[in-house]
Amino acid sequence: MALLFSMAGMAWAGDPPDRAMQIYDQVQGLRDKAGKLADPEHPDPKQLQEAEATLRQALAILNATEVRRLGNGNVYLASRRSDVNRDLAEVLALEGRKQEALDALDAMLADAWYGGGAQVLRERARARQPAR
Repeated sequence: MALLFSMAGMAWAGDPPDRAMQIYDQVQGLRDKAGKLADPEHPDPKQLQEAEATLRQALAILNATEVRRLGNGNVYLASRRSDVNRDLAEVLALEGRKQEALDALDAMLADAWYGGGAQVLRERARARQPAR
């Protein structure tokens, strides 16, 4: 965790618009890394776990108070949390963790309006859940 915050601290150097875009780039890099690990055609459990950990690292950065403040003035940074939660939902669904995937979709919707895409993802996830 200390490494995480030291990395985020390095990204916060400079004036607020620069810091916001540096953090955006850092989080986007984590999303890209996770995306390469989570292959829906050939899901590998170990790679999915690494993708999940990478996305949770991105969320920890985005949930930091300073980053949330910077996101209030930068639409690109502000929208990353929603995007990361969408990515996390996909990884969790690939891992077979349907309820957690649905929870990530709920978090995505709470952060930003994503249009009908979220509803489609949610319906697909629910359709694959066993009946209770």
